[in-house]
Amino acid sequence: MVKCRSDGTSEWHMGPHFQRFPNTKALWAGERDSVLKEHVFKGLIPDSPILGPTDPIVVLGACFARQIADALPNTEDWSGDLEKAGLHVFAEHFGNNLVLLRYLQWAAGLRDVQNDETLQITQYGLHKRAGRKPRMGKKTVKLPMDEAARTAVLGALTRARAIILTPGLTEAWLDKKTKEAFVRAINVESFDPKRHVFKVMTVAENKRYLKEIVGVLRAINKDIIVVLVVTPQRLRATFTPNGSVTSDIANKAILRAAMDEFMSANKDPNVYYFPAFDMIQTCYEHSVYRESDGRHVDLNVVKEIFEHFKRYFIRST
Repeated sequence: MVKCRSDGTSEWHMGPHFQRFPNTKALWAGERDSVLKEHVFKGLIPDSPILGPTDPIVVLGACFARQIADALPNTEDWSGDLEKAGLHVFAEHFGNNLVLLRYLQWAAGLRDVQNDETLQITQYGLHKRAGRKPRMGKKTVKLPMDEAARTAVLGALTRARAIILTPGLTEAWLDKKTKEAFVRAINVESFDPKRHVFKVMTVAENKRYLKEIVGVLRAINKDIIVVLVVTPQRLRATFTPNGSVTSDIANKAILRAAMDEFMSANKDPNVYYFPAFDMIQTCYEHSVYRESDGRHVDLNVVKEIFEHFKRYFIRST
């Protein structure tokens, strides 16, 4: 028998997984935690915490990686041996999945990048000059890619119990010859239209990169727990012909869709998606969660969100 509403129309077939969107007021009321567990974390969290309180965690990705590291204990976000290798400087420069993949391939000894110019980046800030006063400006440098740096990264990944990967970009500049993505946008002085080409990476490409990333991590550390997070920080700028706001939304939609498709097909029980991006988009008012620049997420909000990560993923004792 088909149930009918008061207006005479029949109800939807609900199926086994039907769930209505929650009343957003409930997210701020006393039942907030239960609403989050049922409507945000459902199907995404382990049955019980899978990390010990002292298990090392590596965080790698876009600038959100630094905030995650500040919010979590035991993160090895370019500290210790990694800091000695100089990698703390570059913790927040791995914006897209292709660069993340190539970097991890290098760490695993699967890729020679000694002469790879795509790993040059432009650093902005206060630069030291021998015998002269430091000055503000920019300079092009290379990521530390010698054997000492590789050994440090490989050691951290081998020791880690978990890695949080937080890409934030689908826009990329590629080398036409090698098809590799540059870590950063191209300097005015360096731009060569015969060599450099702009591209927006598709859902299918990002899904493929994610699959390869997990494969490389498994080759390094077969037991490492992989946690995927979409970086919620907005684009600084877009290189598409569209508006920066719509391009930012499209950028995040591609990444989120790629992770959703990847997770739907994933058979690896030690790979998770943590919905930090989803929470920020839905559970917080703009004036509360954004910093004054309108792009970055307030660190206090990040810490609050990752309290949920600690609750569901990390044992207290």
